[in-house]
Amino acid sequence: MFNIKELKSSFFWRCVVAELLSSLFYCFAASAVTLRFYETKYKDGVPSPRWKDPSELSMVSLTMGITVTAISFIFNVRYGGYILSTVAFGHFACWRNTLIEVVAYLLAHMLGGVTGASLAYGLSNENEETLKSFPLLNVSTLKGCILEGVLTLIVVLVTLACTDKKRKEKVSSTSVVYGCVVAMAHLIAIPYTGCVLSPARILGPAIIENRWPKHLWIYWVGPFTGGILAGILYGILFSIQPPQTRDKITAKSNYIIERQVNEQKTRIDLVSSNKNRAVDNTIFMTEM
Repeated sequence: MFNIKELKSSFFWRCVVAELLSSLFYCFAASAVTLRFYETKYKDGVPSPRWKDPSELSMVSLTMGITVTAISFIFNVRYGGYILSTVAFGHFACWRNTLIEVVAYLLAHMLGGVTGASLAYGLSNENEETLKSFPLLNVSTLKGCILEGVLTLIVVLVTLACTDKKRKEKVSSTSVVYGCVVAMAHLIAIPYTGCVLSPARILGPAIIENRWPKHLWIYWVGPFTGGILAGILYGILFSIQPPQTRDKITAKSNYIIERQVNEQKTRIDLVSSNKNRAVDNTIFMTEM
């Protein structure tokens, strides 16, 4: 679960860099497309950001789905391409990642999220009054937390199923499936919570806009709970064993096999010894 030797692996650090870049690209696209469709209206001097046209929500969902497909296609072949921290935690919960990997990926995702959002804000042509990309919460905090958790659970379950090498069903393109389920989640959740799915998506706008509302916790608790539950649920349904259990089973199997081989060798040696003794007796009797 925790192997300090991983820190000395060049491949491990390449994976961390890949996750940083994937989070940067994802959060840049999310912030950029949100800035494009946001506007801030004022009522009695109080700013009220909202969507310019609700029908354009489908464009945002499609953009995020295509973005995830492209990023996953780039990094998935060699480096995993989790993109979302919650997906990495889901893989950890069903024993596919070590603790040190998931912590390093989380830090990389956060740094990439802040950098990507900063880049989107810096390139925007909007003025400071309309420069808003912070997701809107249009339901209660409890409902928002549950919605984020359920959708994250679905997304992580899909990624676990697509990347499971033991499944007989072959997925033609994991990246396309990943992108489609993310687009589906955005179509459902954008009008209610903004569809974050990963805390890295919300951290950048929160820091840049210096907005720390009371409901910010739902974008951490909901997605992480959903991701971890997805990993546990997938492990239970498909009997994925933790590394310690697999090692014990392997060691026990090797011991049994080795014992059977030794017993077989003993039988062969005994039969061979008996044959040699019989031959010696025959030769002795002949000489007499």
